[in-house]
Amino acid sequence: MYKIPVTALGPLLTSFITEFGIMIFSGISIKCLKIPFRFPDKRILLYVFWVALFGAIGTLFYNLGISKESANVSVVAALTFSSPLVAILYGKFVYKEKLSIQQWFALLFILTGVVAVSLLS
Repeated sequence: MYKIPVTALGPLLTSFITEFGIMIFSGISIKCLKIPFRFPDKRILLYVFWVALFGAIGTLFYNLGISKESANVSVVAALTFSSPLVAILYGKFVYKEKLSIQQWFALLFILTGVVAVSLLS
């Protein structure tokens, strides 16, 4: 379904609309839950900026992948949504976290799914 707007509008405009929609719905959620909102200090605001920038770049490259690999959208989606794998491995090796048995099984399932989608496409 995500391929339809990427094909019709292009990857850049679809990325902008997606990220703008996330911002709007996040604001609505904050307002409806009556969470007090205040701007963070400059140090935290810098982290928020980098997270937002890299998130937007990730969305753009996901949309570019969908537009370029029109026959293999499932491969692009599988690789994109394997980000929990990267997060788990990053925590394991950089922060020396101990992984639970559930996390090891999650790693196994993610790897199996990515390989299966890549081979069966």
